[in-house]
Amino acid sequence: MKFTLAALTLPIGSFALVTSNFNDFKNLYRKSYNSADLEIKAKNAFTQNLETVLAHNRKSEASYKLEINEFSDMTESEFANNRLMVDLPYPEEDMEFECPDRYRYRNNIPDDYQVSLDWRTASKNPLNKVAVTAVKDQGGCGSCYVFSAAATMEGNMCMNGLKDCSTWKGISEQQVLDCGAYRLGRDDDREWFDFHGCSGGWQSNVIQFSYYTRGVVDSEDYPYVSGMTGKTNECQLMERTAYPDRYICGTTSKGGANATEVKEALFNKGPLAIGMYVGGTFSSYKSGVYVPAATDCPNVESTGINHAMTAVAYGRENGLDYWLIKNSWGPNWGDNGFIKVAAGKNYCGIEGNVAYTNEMVEATGEWN
Repeated sequence: MKFTLAALTLPIGSFALVTSNFNDFKNLYRKSYNSADLEIKAKNAFTQNLETVLAHNRKSEASYKLEINEFSDMTESEFANNRLMVDLPYPEEDMEFECPDRYRYRNNIPDDYQVSLDWRTASKNPLNKVAVTAVKDQGGCGSCYVFSAAATMEGNMCMNGLKDCSTWKGISEQQVLDCGAYRLGRDDDREWFDFHGCSGGWQSNVIQFSYYTRGVVDSEDYPYVSGMTGKTNECQLMERTAYPDRYICGTTSKGGANATEVKEALFNKGPLAIGMYVGGTFSSYKSGVYVPAATDCPNVESTGINHAMTAVAYGRENGLDYWLIKNSWGPNWGDNGFIKVAAGKNYCGIEGNVAYTNEMVEATGEWN
């Protein structure tokens, strides 16, 4: 259920409008605060966010709409601390595993898929298969990179018939978070590149971890709790489902941001792990094609990227080409958990650090 703005004809900053909607907001999202001061702070953030939403949605030229959602009682910095990673260098850094496979341009997209393709719907892709699992929620944990990596591995498994993404719940992100920072406590034996739990990491490092440990397990067997319940798990040995083959992963980014190759890789390789800097209006997105405002997206070469997601489709709307991006903030955020981001101009770094899984191999038995 989403929050519906009422009394939109009232002036921005109207006390009655803000009071009424903040109470509705608290009731809808079951919000409570530990002190009166915290509630006042939350209401002030809500008021500012409401004004931003109303002002933006009045712009007839805007290509996208905003809304009030469960994050609307947070300031931008509070939201970043709750949902985003610590900024990572753009486009890459030494701590990022370099995918062995460099995507080779094939020029093989047929006419039927030149404008649009969607791996969520069997009839809208060349394999006639669903290769996207349901939208998930990372909770108050900067684990988006694990969800992004899992989504590209899930897509590959479903494209190759190992799973059916129309019903399968997907890979366990929790197993990666619990086990990825160490190997049964033997840190010196770790063979994969680092990542840092709820503080962030690179998707290719997660795929490399899954290759070395043969450790991908089903989420139903190892449920997600980080950032949701305050609980943490110790790494558990579980029956494994699949793992990446020896080529591990590939990228379109070795020659820089290239939207043409990203589009073709999405057609040929399926869902792609991407990274962006997200700020400003991004967290309040509702619908349309997101073209970042100047204040939403600073120079990513100096700020870096702070969020990882998954490209699962491309298309065109009102003359704008876009990537359809699967987020990990639950199905009530944005357009049922997705956002359309304008394609072709590397907005916020979206086309500059892209990874895909080469081939997932079926496995049985316990994690190594």
